Amino acid sequence: MSSALPAPPGYYVNIFGSIAPTPASPGTFVSTNGATAATPAPVGYYCPIWAMTNALAADPGYYVPTAGATSQIPASLGHFVATSGASAESPATPGSYCPVTGMSNALPAPPGYYVPTPGASSPTVAPAGTFVSFSGSFAPTPAPGGSYAPVAGLSAAIPAAVLIMDEMGTPGEGTRPTSGRFCGGCRPGALTRRGVTGP
Repeated sequence: MSSALPAPPGYYVNIFGSIAPTPASPGTFVSTNGATAATPAPVGYYCPIWAMTNALAADPGYYVPTAGATSQIPASLGHFVATSGASAESPATPGSYCPVTGMSNALPAPPGYYVPTPGASSPTVAPAGTFVSFSGSFAPTPAPGGSYAPVAGLSAAIPAAVLIMDEMGTPGEGTRPTSGRFCGGCRPGALTRRGVTGP
């Protein structure tokens, strides 16, 4: 007389007199022989198909916040997941951003841009009058005295130039015409017939 067969991994039998084992449903698994019930996938894991013998860990860039899940969730805009088997996403820190879903690492703001708050999906361009020299910055730097930043998105301030005007009012840079001179008493950036300091 033959004996009953144990349910194989991926299946279970929870009633007497069964003629066939029951496959573990999506969201659950059975890892051993002879199981009487399926096990829900734990937090951070999921089971996408029937008759699974082990739960799958969420990939980097994804997370699973609840038990018994059938799929993993991509990290949302402004967030990332750096490790496998995660149960939650993390916001991008100031100075970094996540422009698409499913990211495993945040991107540093490039020079000329900054990110002042956590959870950003895009960097902010440094406004005119400021600059950002390094990547990963969370604030712009005002152009110091003797320099200027005429447009947005600069990675460095521009030193103020000295322009000289001839008697006809034509500017020339780096040349001192015989009829012109530097405007030593003018405010920075002031333009006169004889000269200009600053941009």
